[in-house]
Amino acid sequence: MPGRRSQAGGPPLFPQFSFTTTGSCFNHLKRLLAGPRFRPRTSNMQVAYVDPWPEEPLYIEALADLVRAARAGSARTTRVRSTCCTAPIRSLPAT
Repeated sequence: MPGRRSQAGGPPLFPQFSFTTTGSCFNHLKRLLAGPRFRPRTSNMQVAYVDPWPEEPLYIEALADLVRAARAGSARTTRVRSTCCTAPIRSLPAT
């Protein structure tokens, strides 16, 4: 309908912001929506991009629940390792 404004959300699937991940995804979505396939349907569309959420309490609690569950299911001491996309765990020294 002419004059009607549509809305869409662009949530990243990872909590942190990185130009190489979140930024690339947002840029791809912008190019896709501006391209010939979608432009006629999205010219009046307002897109909301979700801000980074690594300190969101519910996210932190979900991670903590996963760690607690892993530790509870193991008879031995469980070591938890964390890594980011720029430092693959295979390249980190063993502790």
